[in-house]
Amino acid sequence: MDNKIDKLNELLESKRDKYPNITNVWKNYINQKHELFDKTLDNGIRLFTDIERRQETDLNYETILSIYLLLITQTN
Repeated sequence: MDNKIDKLNELLESKRDKYPNITNVWKNYINQKHELFDKTLDNGIRLFTDIERRQETDLNYETILSIYLLLITQTN
């Protein structure tokens, strides 16, 4: 995946002089998405590193879905 990000950044940089506005928008968009994905990975690593201390049993799908639905309704 990092190869694709690097490739896109190279393309954006090579087109920046001719298309400054759209390349700037894309750079900002990709950076924001990359930061969000990086935070998501950190959260997953933290969760599964400490899961034995926090959780004795697995959550059922209904509970996971409920938590997810609550989360997305708060962020929108």
